[in-house]
Amino acid sequence: SSAASRPSQILEETPPATTSRPALVLSPAKAPSRRSTKRPPSRETVSPTKRRCAAPGSVWEACEKREVPGVEGLREARDALEAGHMAQGVTAPKAEKEAVSWLKGLAAREVSIEDLKRTMIGQAVNLWRKHTDPYISGLAFALLRDWKAAWKVAEEQRKLAGRECTELLV
Repeated sequence: SSAASRPSQILEETPPATTSRPALVLSPAKAPSRRSTKRPPSRETVSPTKRRCAAPGSVWEACEKREVPGVEGLREARDALEAGHMAQGVTAPKAEKEAVSWLKGLAAREVSIEDLKRTMIGQAVNLWRKHTDPYISGLAFALLRDWKAAWKVAEEQRKLAGRECTELLV
C-alpha cells in the first residue's frame, strides 16, 4: 500500500460525525477564579488610611518637634521640607528625621489661612503625604486635613460676612 492511500484509509475508519461523545465539563470548584490568580489568598490588603493610622510604635515617635515661630518659621519649614524631600541615599534618613520634627512642629502650631496662602507651606507638606513610611505620611495627612477644614470654615465665615455687608447696604 502506498503512502498516498493511507490518509483515505484512516478517514474511512473514523466513525461518522453523528455519534455522540461525552463533553468535557469542568466543575466550577475546579476552575480557578480570576481573583485567586491575581493575588494569593493569604495576603491581607490594608487600605492607605488604615496603614497611616497603624503607625504607633514607629521609630519616628522619638523625634522632638521643632519650633516654628511666625511666618519666617513657616518659610524655613517649607524650604527644609522641600529640600528634605529631594534627599536620597545616605542622606535620606537624616532628611526624614528633619521632616518629622518639622511636621510635628507644624502640628503643634496654629497656622492662619493668610499664612497658608503667603508661605505655600501646604505644597511642601503635600510632598511628604506621599512618603512610603506610614508615620510620616500620616503626620502630613493629618496636617493637610486640619488645614483644609480650617480653610473651609474661614471661607464660610468670609461668605457670611460678605452677605451681611451687602444686606446692610441695601
